[in-house]
Amino acid sequence: MRRVSCVSYSNDDPALHTFLTDLDSGSSKFSLCPCGRRHFLGDATTTTPFLPIPPSHAAQTNSSEVLNKLRPPKPDWYFELYGWFRSSGMERYEKEIAGYKKKLFNQVGNAEKVLEIGIGAGPNIKYYNTLPNVSILGVDPNPKMESYARKSAIQAGLKSEDFKFIHAVAECIPLEDASVDAVVTSLVMCSVTDVTQTLNEIKRILKPGGRYLFVEHVAAEDGSFLRMVQNVLDPVQQVVADGCHLTRPTGESIIKAGFNGGVDINKASLTSFYHLSPHIYGVAFCPCGRRHFIGAMSSMPFLPISPSHASTSTDDLKRLRPPKPDWYEEFFAWSMNTEMESYEKEISDYKMKLFDNLVGKAEKVLEIGIGTGPNFKYYTAIPNLSVIGVDPNAKMENYARKSAAEAGLKSEDFTFIHALGESIPLEDASVDAVVGTLVLCSVTDVTGTLNEIKRILRPGGIYIFIEHVAAEDGTFLRLVQNVLDPLQQVVADGCHLTRRTGESILEARFNGGADEVSETFHPQRPDWYKELFAWFLSTGMRSYEAEIADYKRKLFEKLAGKAETVLEIGVGTGPNLKYFAGNENVCVFGMDPNHKMEKYASESAREAGMKPENFRFIQGVGEAIPLDDESMDAVVATLVLCSVSDVTQTLNEIKRVLKPGGIFLFIEHVAAKDGSIFRHVQNVLDPVQQVVADGCHLTRNTDLYISAAGFDGGTEINNTAIYSFPWIIRPHVYGAAYK
Repeated sequence: MRRVSCVSYSNDDPALHTFLTDLDSGSSKFSLCPCGRRHFLGDATTTTPFLPIPPSHAAQTNSSEVLNKLRPPKPDWYFELYGWFRSSGMERYEKEIAGYKKKLFNQVGNAEKVLEIGIGAGPNIKYYNTLPNVSILGVDPNPKMESYARKSAIQAGLKSEDFKFIHAVAECIPLEDASVDAVVTSLVMCSVTDVTQTLNEIKRILKPGGRYLFVEHVAAEDGSFLRMVQNVLDPVQQVVADGCHLTRPTGESIIKAGFNGGVDINKASLTSFYHLSPHIYGVAFCPCGRRHFIGAMSSMPFLPISPSHASTSTDDLKRLRPPKPDWYEEFFAWSMNTEMESYEKEISDYKMKLFDNLVGKAEKVLEIGIGTGPNFKYYTAIPNLSVIGVDPNAKMENYARKSAAEAGLKSEDFTFIHALGESIPLEDASVDAVVGTLVLCSVTDVTGTLNEIKRILRPGGIYIFIEHVAAEDGTFLRLVQNVLDPLQQVVADGCHLTRRTGESILEARFNGGADEVSETFHPQRPDWYKELFAWFLSTGMRSYEAEIADYKRKLFEKLAGKAETVLEIGVGTGPNLKYFAGNENVCVFGMDPNHKMEKYASESAREAGMKPENFRFIQGVGEAIPLDDESMDAVVATLVLCSVSDVTQTLNEIKRVLKPGGIFLFIEHVAAKDGSIFRHVQNVLDPVQQVVADGCHLTRNTDLYISAAGFDGGTEINNTAIYSFPWIIRPHVYGAAYK
């Protein structure tokens, strides 16, 4: 199904008259949407100025607009200079990377239609010459790359009709859904504006069974000297290398993107450019076709995708955690057994409460990083329990077995496995619970470990964790952690002091939720701040609410008789609850990360005449909504997407919880027009606004995010201006998107 994005026209815009003429004549250029949208459009023609626009599958839609927004035009001399450099200044790099690329491009298989994002000067085109009947689409935001890319295509023997250059950005690819067999990027993800959106676009245009091939430079390991160099050079690199970021964890982004067929990823280190040395390369698979490639991949050094029960866990152990001397392994095991007594005493109450969650629910438990077995005593209340302990340090086994015996666990009920969290040698869906305490600080790949945990957990299984994490940015403790982190990694067997483990667990998307860490997307603030901000929203926005009321009324009318379960994200003090007053059957879930909002929102619900059982307050964040898939008829957000940490993730969550045919209503302030005085003022005030207004960003192009989110039923967006206090958020968009 096509996605539909939106723009709006002023009443005197000639494009409006052309649009209406085409629409009235039944022009095929426009696509009305399923699941109730046609009815909405009928109402909208008389009550609101919303207008549908053409499908976003072609450059005739908004891809040019997005190109100009995300990649503001640069002088021709800059484009030409950068094109020349990519054509002539990368020879040493291309020579060094050639071996990796040859192996990688062998996995293109029988692809006939390939899209290369960031085609640049076309250094990869020569690798396609072994493919029969292949046609290449090359996308690049720099128009000067076309002449270089075409020259490379001719030199590679590609027919002119088999190569097409498209001037566009990766965040808005002007191609149909499921239209290409393969997508290729090399040195691209470092410079796109929105990595998540780019990966979503790649998934959108890939056919079932398609594959995404990538070679990308990435951030060096935290705490290393190279990472320090990258941190220093990063701002300069972005200027001189057309937006290239040195410190992006691109591998993690690809893994998190949700390629259902899996991701195979490998690391390499190149010498051509020191600051670009760390590289990743590999293949991500769309479903329905991955199995055919497993045999071919066996000759490549990628991580196993395999029957994912980790049949090669021993190889992974040696590769991800190179063997250490026996004296070190023994010494570290001894220190963990003798030097952690005060810590274990202090943490014991937390552990007791946590392990109570396993009683009556778990008979087979895996503990990752079992260590010397300090947690065994908490399993004693669980009947018929067997424990599997995984640890990369073989010397831990003796200590762990002793702890198991002291806790009264039978020898046959404890199994020790010498392995890693990233490659657990157990079958899929084979354990009732997974336990990890002080583990994710020291694994090599946090995301890979969490994916393994999800893989081996049975449906309804539980993962319980206790982890130390990075202190808050800007604090003295964080400064100390930053200084000591490299030393800690050496003396404490790879332990990192500055990992944001809570965020990683939340992003792993355990379907049952991870409520305790939801505030990682919305950092903890003092109670006085939360109370003050709630009070301000309750009392200081009255003139704004009066001016915006007509827009809200028209929007909320679309829910009448159609929505019984509604989620409002960022419910705040409940200014929108009065618009539900006429619907006795509606049940509203009001979600907000600030728990101080609850009393104000509950009072607003009461004043609106809502029954107590028809309003429920939930403390949570838009990036991790604690509701089931397809459980809501409608989602509402007003002045919310300005302040969430991850707009793309929030919109993905909205789509997840909406039922098919569900509607997302929004009113958001947005960035003023580029180059305007008002935009300059917003740029200046934006850092202050984020502090005083609980993370609110003045310069977000929220309309572009919504248009690009992929609501299959279509999106309608309209622009307006609100002049009430606070005047700095004057430019607004409002509308509806349909699942």
